Amino acid sequence: MALLQKFGLLLGHPNYSLSVVLAALLLSSGVGALVSSGLVGLVGGQRFVGYLLSGLVLAEYAFVFPRLPVLMGATFPLRAAVVCALVAPIGLCLGTYLPSGLQQLKREEAAFVPWAWGINGILSVMAPVLAVAVATTWGVNALLLSALPVYLAAGFAAPAAQALVPSGQPHAAAAEGGFGAAETQRP
Repeated sequence: MALLQKFGLLLGHPNYSLSVVLAALLLSSGVGALVSSGLVGLVGGQRFVGYLLSGLVLAEYAFVFPRLPVLMGATFPLRAAVVCALVAPIGLCLGTYLPSGLQQLKREEAAFVPWAWGINGILSVMAPVLAVAVATTWGVNALLLSALPVYLAAGFAAPAAQALVPSGQPHAAAAEGGFGAAETQRP
């Protein structure tokens, strides 16, 4: 929501902002989900993905967003490419949370996986409503910056060295034929 607002003026119209930001965010978070095991392992655990995400948002807010008006005279494809380049690292980090969290939950408490999907769905519906309320009450900058404590808390709550089960490797519940066995065994 905050990124849509931040890039709306740069792209020239809210529809362009919605199209470019949403496409970049969906694509990059999908790639983040695809490479989540490797990315989480590369940075040292899901905890550090949260720290990295917080740092990215803060760096873009402090150093990049104030300089965006310089690009107002640039061509639309260049402005769209800049927006995609700024959104992609954020989406990449955001894409790691659900797959890595589900992998950990499958290993530790597989019976709670359906609950995790349900909670994710509920919060996905509630978050935009809350985002509109925060942005209307305190502004878009407050909305963007209010995400930082959430990402930091998520990072702090995550295990320091989370070892994800590699794709195609059955975890303990699957090996015993328990819940989630079908999801983890691939041909």
